[in-house]
Amino acid sequence: MLAGFHKLDNDNFKNHRGICNMRKKVLFILIILFIAAALPAVLLFFRERLPLETDIAGLKEQDMPGLHQIEPPDGAQLLTFPIDNGAIIAGYHNAAYLEKMGYLHYGIDLMVADGGYAEVFSSGAGVVLGTEFCDNSPGHIAIIQYDDVFVPLTGEIISLIARYYHMVSLMVDTGDVLSPRQPIGSIDSTHEHYHHIHIELDANIEFPFHTPQVAEISSTLLHRYPASGEKMPDPISVLAVGDGQRIFVHPRALYCAEKDNPQFSYAKQH
Repeated sequence: MLAGFHKLDNDNFKNHRGICNMRKKVLFILIILFIAAALPAVLLFFRERLPLETDIAGLKEQDMPGLHQIEPPDGAQLLTFPIDNGAIIAGYHNAAYLEKMGYLHYGIDLMVADGGYAEVFSSGAGVVLGTEFCDNSPGHIAIIQYDDVFVPLTGEIISLIARYYHMVSLMVDTGDVLSPRQPIGSIDSTHEHYHHIHIELDANIEFPFHTPQVAEISSTLLHRYPASGEKMPDPISVLAVGDGQRIFVHPRALYCAEKDNPQFSYAKQH
């Protein structure tokens, strides 16, 4: 009889241990599934925090490529680059950027060519639709609408939304009407996060705050969904080098190609 009880206890122990092991396996599988489900959101949160070529040094002198001189038609404006002395360090839809960061780059990034601080200027005459300070990678942002924009590459005259990110300071507010080259903010190449200006252009003026570039969690003003980026042109196809400006691809930039060199200059003195 006693042996029977021992056998029963032993069987119960084995069954209990089996149940515990099964629970551990189920718990382990649930943890793996949770991590797999959460990983995209985690990457989305941190992707804007990834350093972008912060080891690139400033340059004192650099030649610009040959530029096509453009004078816009009467009643139209030609947009210019937002800083005067800028080195392009990341191009539009760059393949190396996509491979490194895991997502497309829908604009261009410019650092101060010789390092340090620089004012960011309005690219043309426009209206500020929204501003925000994000206490993370985007920093100070400004959303500006430019109307009657001449696009040199296509010859079209259209309205465009311009989104500027990573500014260390902001000098405009929502509703401000801007003149060409009016200061809107600043960047500082020595700052940990706000060491370059990102500019992207969007012909979808109906939804100025929809962009596929910025994670939803990074901003309360911008919305990633349902933005598609289909109407976002390469800024290089739109922006011209203005009077007194020097814009070029940084020779050590990892995320640039030949197509990212400036193509146009403003022929009209202004």
